[in-house]
Amino acid sequence: MLLGKPQGQDPGLPVKKLKRKAVAAAKGIREGDRILEIDGQPADSVAAINRHLESLRLGSKVRIRYQRGKRRGVTLVPLVFDK
Repeated sequence: MLLGKPQGQDPGLPVKKLKRKAVAAAKGIREGDRILEIDGQPADSVAAINRHLESLRLGSKVRIRYQRGKRRGVTLVPLVFDK
């Protein structure tokens, strides 16, 4: 999943690109969604998200809160190695 930079007053980070077979896609995340939180931590920078994910073990489930248009959702995504 490739995230973009924060945009104006919109919360979170936009999903710019997502592989069709990515685990996050299978769990409901789509290009154009905005990632609002990862495990309860605000998604305000890609660096902060990367630091958090690097502290987890493969197979851990990550709670992602996202927004699609005006609708918000939550999904659990297992952390996997992506080549």
